[in-house]
Amino acid sequence: MTNTSWWRLALTAPAIVPEFALVSKHVCDMPVRDDVRRVNPCLNLLAAELPVFPAACRRRGADVFWGGRKRERDKGIDGLGHFGRAIAEAIAARRGERLPPRFFGESASVFGVYLRDVAGLGDGFAPSLYCHQRGTVKQDFEATHEEGCVEGADAFRAYLAARYPTGADLFRDHFECYASPPFDAWFGFDALPPAGDAAWDRRAVAETYASLDRGAYAGACGAAAGDVRLVIHARLGDLLATAGRTEGKRLRNALVIAGKLVERRRDRVHVLVLSDSPAAAVAGLLEGDVRVELGDARSDGVSQLVDGRTVGLGAGDFDVTLKGEGHPLVALHCMATADVLLGPETPKCGDPWVPRARRLGAARWAAQSGATGVRCSNMVRFARNLNARGAFRGVPVAPLNATAVDAGLAALLAVLP
Repeated sequence: MTNTSWWRLALTAPAIVPEFALVSKHVCDMPVRDDVRRVNPCLNLLAAELPVFPAACRRRGADVFWGGRKRERDKGIDGLGHFGRAIAEAIAARRGERLPPRFFGESASVFGVYLRDVAGLGDGFAPSLYCHQRGTVKQDFEATHEEGCVEGADAFRAYLAARYPTGADLFRDHFECYASPPFDAWFGFDALPPAGDAAWDRRAVAETYASLDRGAYAGACGAAAGDVRLVIHARLGDLLATAGRTEGKRLRNALVIAGKLVERRRDRVHVLVLSDSPAAAVAGLLEGDVRVELGDARSDGVSQLVDGRTVGLGAGDFDVTLKGEGHPLVALHCMATADVLLGPETPKCGDPWVPRARRLGAARWAAQSGATGVRCSNMVRFARNLNARGAFRGVPVAPLNATAVDAGLAALLAVLP
């Protein structure tokens, strides 16, 4: 039986800076893996590219991430959304057949860290550790180096060693880390139905996650009982410098859409703008006629929220809640329990607000829409794998006319509870 008594404590806690001695000991205590193969010689698995770890410990790991394909299995973590989506899609494709006992393997790379049961990290319990990179150190290096893969790997290790001389520097300045429940147990990947179960003819991953009632740990994301939950995902993070204006235009469109839904539904609609950045940074993306005025901060017992109200929609202005920094599992839960999820529209994301986007190539679409630095959000895509009830639509950057808004709303209203 999984001990869940400490989960809420971990999920409500802010980001942590783990003691590097604990992390290093955990990595060095892992079994040695002699069968790991690198698919891309420019990438290294586990801790191989992190010179802060002892040399003898850089090729260890109990297992690796499982995504059903070799290129996913043999790659270290570069984000929860990416690997969660790959794993969920592979599970669905296998329909319960020949599934391994666990899917999320332990990994440490410059892109991210996931380690299970790290002794000493918690007070009386051993949580998992999840870290994602704060910036784009790999891209910074590649922008100024043109060496081949072998020379580049050595040069990159030297670059990291100079930028982050110690493990404490790396985990304080490069990573943002959280104590976490074990991912397989949190997502229910250890409780999937057996092969042949009727759930596989529907959406077994989503049904399993919904049955776990994670709201006891992750909260209601600011919503009240009975609310229709509309979540707008505004991913910034490493995109802020290159795509801030793009995300601002998309956020404006999403707020227009949300306002129309609030008008048309007789019951209460709770609108949450979810991001990986503070509420003030998200509100600051809006330019022109529509903006959000921020009010008081509050908590729903798990998430730190900021209340606000739109300005510029006239009679259609509405109350909105913004959730920024916090545990990524809570953010995923907010999206996985949404009735409506609005995310970025790109040619590869599917379910576009404007169907034309699906027929355009990425370069042509970006040129016509004025979008720069835009890519699908893997967190949104993983949330869709976990969401048993919600409708998703991609929101474009280009302004939406009334006809386009009405057509998209009609499609959403047809599937809302």
